[in-house]
Amino acid sequence: MRVGLGLLAVPLLVSYACGGASTPPPNSQLSPIGDPLATPADQSVVALSASAAASASAAGPAASTAPTSAPSAGAATVLAKELHAPNAVALDKTNVYWVDEIDGDVARAPKRGGTVMTVYGGTGQAFGANSSIAIDDTDVYWTSQIDKTSSLTRQDKNGGKPTVVTSSTIAVIECVAIDDAAMYWVLGGGIVKESKKGGAPQALGGGFKGADCIAVDGDHVYWSLSGTPEKQFADGGIVEALKTGANQRLLVKGADHAANVKADGQAVYWQSGPKVFKSDKAKGEAVKLAEASGPVADIAIDDRFVYFLTPDALARVPKEGGRGETLVDGLKAPSSVAVDATGVYFTTKGTEAAKWRDGTLQRVDK
Repeated sequence: MRVGLGLLAVPLLVSYACGGASTPPPNSQLSPIGDPLATPADQSVVALSASAAASASAAGPAASTAPTSAPSAGAATVLAKELHAPNAVALDKTNVYWVDEIDGDVARAPKRGGTVMTVYGGTGQAFGANSSIAIDDTDVYWTSQIDKTSSLTRQDKNGGKPTVVTSSTIAVIECVAIDDAAMYWVLGGGIVKESKKGGAPQALGGGFKGADCIAVDGDHVYWSLSGTPEKQFADGGIVEALKTGANQRLLVKGADHAANVKADGQAVYWQSGPKVFKSDKAKGEAVKLAEASGPVADIAIDDRFVYFLTPDALARVPKEGGRGETLVDGLKAPSSVAVDATGVYFTTKGTEAAKWRDGTLQRVDK
């Protein structure tokens, strides 16, 4: 997601995630300090944070846009703490995986808590910001950057010897996505696919300015374009193509700062600065679902909701639109989120005062 390194959950027990959002455009409709979710002029159904909702309730009838109930801050369970700038989180049946960027390693912890295991111990060098990660039944895949070298690496998720799938010192490799047969990634302005069994990589598309992230469904691959400064980012959008690269089309036009695209059976979803959007795959029209008080760090989807991280909160909004809800607030630099049938998992990078060594992995039940 992003203009940096990577950003990505499709049913298949394949999960993928990227963290860290691109710098958002200036926004004149930010909500008051302490309110993770704004109430834009054209959308009055977005929830207040838990703390703001309590204050509004005491104020009387004017609080009608707040949810009828909101979980209190601190409702999440900490699965791992004292992490070093964790970013990018993905799930399998039993574990949560993440990239620890300062340590330059990949780790996992049981979904309900337990011993943290280092899956990939790194080389002692830190990763550049905004790594991405994906998981299938056997392997973990991640993108990283060390100095001028950008890489996609693959390894058995129980440990073993890592394999560098591809690397580049010319263009940034980011946002790995997978299906049952192939790996997909962004390489500079191109979209690349390679069979998990090996073989030559295939360029699905190229020449895209601001190519950011990838999502896949049964037959198609989608990628988000942030747009260019020269066009005031009005040339951003969502591109759709068959997994062969054929029938390529600009599905959503004029989606400025589009980042971190996700897909389900009917629609695509993405973030843009402080906003969260969707578009029906058949119509290609952007619909704003929510607007936060500041830049959205990451999004994830399940069958009912879009989950998103504001500058200090975890929130969600129904896919069909409507009232949003703050699940956890008071977070310190939330960075990446993933969901399964029962829980929402997210990382916080921590604080600059602690040199980003007080990061966490947390879970909140749905």
